[in-house]
Amino acid sequence: MKKSLVVTALFLIGLYANVMAGSEPACYVKTAEDVYFGQKLKIGLLKTKIISEDGKIVKVPNKEVLSYTNGSRLFELLPLVDNDPETPELVFMECITSRSGHKLYCYENNTNRNATKEYFVYRDGKLHVRINQTNAASILRFFGKNSF
Repeated sequence: MKKSLVVTALFLIGLYANVMAGSEPACYVKTAEDVYFGQKLKIGLLKTKIISEDGKIVKVPNKEVLSYTNGSRLFELLPLVDNDPETPELVFMECITSRSGHKLYCYENNTNRNATKEYFVYRDGKLHVRINQTNAASILRFFGKNSF
């Protein structure tokens, strides 16, 4: 009797976990107007496709996308202050972690087939500090990270 009760309880817990896991979307795309949820995300040259579980496809122009998740990775559109801070370029950066209103982002620059990663700390959508060799250790400690 006890054995069948335990087996039934484990079965119900497993069933509940599968139902809850299936209800969460794997990705989303946020624009100024809407948030689109889906199971798959494909980013094209001009449009982003969000594919729902039932196969429905929603296309959003890339210029309207403000942020998106693909799996467990969050990307947000932020200003990249390069050499000209008066006219910053907007790029998608991956949010690595956050603490006390500060967010640590990684920007992967793929110019001339040489992929380089740059790290930044933003607060309220504005650049707070660019990470370099001299400040990396203290910033990583602040965010509770050992390395990038």
